[in-house]
Amino acid sequence: MPTPARSLAVALFEFGCADLGRVRGLSDAYVAAGGPGRIDRPGQFTMAIAQLAHIGEAACRQWLDPTRGAERQRNQGRVEEFLDDPITRSLVESIIDAVA
Repeated sequence: MPTPARSLAVALFEFGCADLGRVRGLSDAYVAAGGPGRIDRPGQFTMAIAQLAHIGEAACRQWLDPTRGAERQRNQGRVEEFLDDPITRSLVESIIDAVA
């Protein structure tokens, strides 16, 4: 179930990626604007992990489907992003450290 912290974790991963300065800036702006979520443990990234897994699975299925034609090429970029920029335990820990 979405919570403010889980939603914030999704945004920090998606828009901050591995740029911890950007992650910190996004978090600071969110807090300054009155956002209620706070990130302080890995479990708050479960929604981000689940969303990315579903998006990655769909992209892989579409990319591997030879009947998709031009759409297959578009999904190749999604597959590459999914595989090249995964959400890892060390990245989650780095994001938590950056916003603590």
